[in-house]
Amino acid sequence: VDYVGIAGLWVLRPSDGLVVDVGRVVPLARGIELPEEPCTGTMAFTTPGLSVGIDERSDATHLTAAAPDTPHGPVAVDLVVERPPGHETMSVVIPWSDKRFQYASKHNTRAAHGTVRIGDEELVVGGAPGSPDEAFGTLDLGRGLWPYSIRWNWAAGSGRS
Repeated sequence: VDYVGIAGLWVLRPSDGLVVDVGRVVPLARGIELPEEPCTGTMAFTTPGLSVGIDERSDATHLTAAAPDTPHGPVAVDLVVERPPGHETMSVVIPWSDKRFQYASKHNTRAAHGTVRIGDEELVVGGAPGSPDEAFGTLDLGRGLWPYSIRWNWAAGSGRS
């Protein structure tokens, strides 16, 4: 966000409302590097207590994260969010002023699979297409020079009808 970088791991287990939230706000985004083109390359951030990785491939996004010391025990995420050929996205550029802009891209309804480990429990994410265990991911990315104060007001849902 221009003058600050944000890295985080947030897990919600809907069955019982368990939330794991580990985040870092990094002044001047020190240690956070992004590729010149969104949805390409590898992004990684590591600090004591939190590591986050996003590896963009032509066919999928590989997400990894770890927080070894949470109130619920160590947390580890290893998920693959598919990018099928021809998958459509919604991307916009918002001109806030002559000097500030925001590029936003929403990649919805992408099949997801992998594992989330919370303490000694391993949760398997995803199942066969059309099965009750099928899972989806949404990639929400943005680039630009945002205004100092901003409010986020969107949501996404994925599924089959």
